[in-house]
Amino acid sequence: MIGQNFSLDYLMPVAIEILKQNPLAEGNFYAGDLLVNVLRVNSAFWSKFPNLKLEVIKIADEAFEVPTITKIEFESIREAYDSFLKRI
Repeated sequence: MIGQNFSLDYLMPVAIEILKQNPLAEGNFYAGDLLVNVLRVNSAFWSKFPNLKLEVIKIADEAFEVPTITKIEFESIREAYDSFLKRI
């Protein structure tokens, strides 16, 4: 639902709490896909919730340091993160 920008006011705080515990938390597809979906949320949401934006930046930075991150996970998150930074 996050990937479809649906009910973000309710879902994003929950997703961020999960990501704080595990930046590579898995949704339905692969490790890190929850973070990728969070990073792809439309920029209007981040304008409304700048405090959550700062938390997501910290989480994304931490994700790159997870020792078990694979090259594919790293690249997927990096692509979403770079796009996120350009939009905010």
